[in-house]
Amino acid sequence: MKSTAPLLVSGILSLCIISCSKKSDAPAQAPEPPKDPVKPVITHITPSMGLPGDTIIITGSNFSASANENSVKFSGNVTAVVIGATATELKVKVPQGAATGPITVTTDNQSGTSEASFEILKLMPKDGLLAWYPLNGNAKDSSGNNYDLDLFGTYQVVEDRFGIPQRAIWFNGGNSMALGGSNAEITHPVTVACWVKYDSLMNSMVFRKFNASFNGFSISVNANTTLSVGIDGNTLQTSGTAVIPKEKKGEWIFIGFTYDGATLTLYRNNSIAGNFTLAGSITAGSDAPFRIGPTGNAGTGPEAFKVAVDDVMVYNRVLNSTEMKELYEQTETKRL
Repeated sequence: MKSTAPLLVSGILSLCIISCSKKSDAPAQAPEPPKDPVKPVITHITPSMGLPGDTIIITGSNFSASANENSVKFSGNVTAVVIGATATELKVKVPQGAATGPITVTTDNQSGTSEASFEILKLMPKDGLLAWYPLNGNAKDSSGNNYDLDLFGTYQVVEDRFGIPQRAIWFNGGNSMALGGSNAEITHPVTVACWVKYDSLMNSMVFRKFNASFNGFSISVNANTTLSVGIDGNTLQTSGTAVIPKEKKGEWIFIGFTYDGATLTLYRNNSIAGNFTLAGSITAGSDAPFRIGPTGNAGTGPEAFKVAVDDVMVYNRVLNSTEMKELYEQTETKRL
């Protein structure tokens, strides 16, 4: 009987050759094309306002998880330092020279810009700031000197001059006030300023610090459209007429004065409302509390003056006109 082993081996070899031949004839699989880079998307900036040096969070998508692979630019074409990164969040330092406007993130040569603007806040002068009452629902002193006041009477917490709710106080007649801060010693030179909003003028003090002998200071609005400032001994200096409007429903007005013992300068908004020679002094001691709010009729009817007040400030020096402009334009109070 003939052996079949050679035939079996031959068949197996033939199958292997055919099989290998078929595999080698199959086309090679093409490599996947590189993915197109995608644009970064900015959905949120927290907070939405700040100052150079502040840290903010940019939330979105398509960022690089490596901080140095993300370029972040603020309005004004100023590049920020990215101090932390994930694919959905960037931690960024607000750079010096940044301006209010949108923020742009660039990753892998693709850029995305925020729809919302980031606001660069404007600073107020700090040198010599003695007391500062933002009146954000209370009468606490934000200067750091702790001359806090207490609220009394029929007042309401209302929106401020920026339209932010619960950030100013509306005083309803002469029985409503913020009172305290007797331990603050105020002498000239001095700068006093605040924002007011009223429907119709009446004669009324708005802010004062004087004792029973009328030593100290006061700033008042008058029904004849003038401003008045009082110093020691109840010495009054009144501006010309038409400095403030008779009726100004819904509009905030900045009023203030500087006094050095010889010259009194009145301000309304961003303008000087009068310069006056006024010899005298301001000596408001511990027997003279601060009072914010209207004086006169203590009722709440139409015979009583009603006024909203915001950002009351006192300095122990005379601010120059440039500094008063900064005080008028400051927005840093928004983030208190």
